[in-house]
Amino acid sequence: MKYIVQNIFLFIFFFFFLFFTSCNINESKNKENFFDSVNVKLQDTINSDDTTNIVQDSEVEVYEIKDKSVTFFMPNYKEKKEIVKHYGIHTQYDFQHLYDNFTHLSDYSNRNLKKYNINTTTSTAYEFHIHKNNDSIIVFNKIIEDEIIGMILYDGKNKHYITYGLYSNRDFNKLIETFFKISD
Repeated sequence: MKYIVQNIFLFIFFFFFLFFTSCNINESKNKENFFDSVNVKLQDTINSDDTTNIVQDSEVEVYEIKDKSVTFFMPNYKEKKEIVKHYGIHTQYDFQHLYDNFTHLSDYSNRNLKKYNINTTTSTAYEFHIHKNNDSIIVFNKIIEDEIIGMILYDGKNKHYITYGLYSNRDFNKLIETFFKISD
């Protein structure tokens, strides 16, 4: 008898365990995955009243690009806080991983591009002005474009390229070699 009661109890326990586990799995499937939808609506992020800044130029609204350079753009503290608020606290670690990889790529490029006289900068500005030699200005606004992480490559004359997201070191090197026509 004791054996039958234990088995019934285990069966009921197992049933409830599966039921509650499946409910949690379905709930997490309904939530947006941070990496599947990195294109957060940044229009909502600029309305935050938080004034804490962890990146030096997070209050800069416009960044001027005039020289041969690679400019990395990324969210400022307010934008990061709004992304975590929008997607939930679990995305804080995903975002930190993304941020760490992005800053690694930025540091990597800074070390490797100096020998080619290519400036590298990381900015959290909302808008970027690319000054061409013919006195025209190309305007890129990450809020209007709805992009949070990327790079602006500029040859210092008339050619520019804007790309979004992260690159591996190998893909980044190929992009730089192709854009700036570098051959070793």
